[in-house]
Amino acid sequence: MYDVVIIGCGVVGAAAAYQLSRYQLKTLILEASNDVANGTTKANSAIIHAGYDPEPGTNKAIYNVRGSRMYPELCAELEVPYTKNGMIVFATTEEQMKEVRHLKEMGDRNGVETKVCDRAALLEIEPDMGEGVIGGLWIPDSGMVCPYSLCIALAENAAWNGVVFETSAKVEAVERAEGGNWRVRTADDSYTTRYVFNCAGTYADRFNNMVSKDTFHIIPREGQHLILDRELAQYTKVTICQTPEPLPGGGHTKGMGLMPSVDGTVILGCNADQVDDPDFCDSTQEGIDKIVNYFE
Repeated sequence: MYDVVIIGCGVVGAAAAYQLSRYQLKTLILEASNDVANGTTKANSAIIHAGYDPEPGTNKAIYNVRGSRMYPELCAELEVPYTKNGMIVFATTEEQMKEVRHLKEMGDRNGVETKVCDRAALLEIEPDMGEGVIGGLWIPDSGMVCPYSLCIALAENAAWNGVVFETSAKVEAVERAEGGNWRVRTADDSYTTRYVFNCAGTYADRFNNMVSKDTFHIIPREGQHLILDRELAQYTKVTICQTPEPLPGGGHTKGMGLMPSVDGTVILGCNADQVDDPDFCDSTQEGIDKIVNYFE
């Protein structure tokens, strides 16, 4: 019998375990892969978004802003590299500047510091902005981290403090058990627990829908990134992103970005293509070409 079972050990599951390990609880993590940080956590833009663009008043907005402000202290405690390098969302047309001003309004409502800049003001922050850029939004509290290093550090700390880890343990079902508890089943075992933390990434909808009337469906999208040679890192220290654009299946993407990593490289990307398989993570020539063509 466990107090808590956490499904999934990406950065969210690992962070939950890290916090729960502060208490006298019997906590178990079930991870489908053979190691932690093997899903989305190992391959993303590494940006710590300040929270300027989630819909104001939503949980996403509240926790994005609150969470981003925890990173400096958290990363210092865990000895994980972190840098607050700021972000520019640039515009090349007046229509995009309207979106920039809209993002400014969203940021104000979320309590995030932002500034609408004309080209001259942007050049004071980033002198090498391209000739087509007419203005943009400056978000000084945006940062960068190494997501898999953070996840590993969180998981190690949790393990040292008594959290039990089971890898290659793919959860197949969650159901009610006797006494108001829960039963979590894998192919090889069954676990009874008082609470379940659903941190299953692109599979989170499946486990939610097994037990809740408030169902939802995750639309999987895959994205790729290119990492440039370290020699090119000298050209920018600021994260630079295009204005958001709508996606065919609904919602929007922050679009392509140029991200100076904490490891001294530069990350380019990403494409955002809808896929059927939540586990799809292949590198494709089509995806690479999208990134290369955009930045050329």
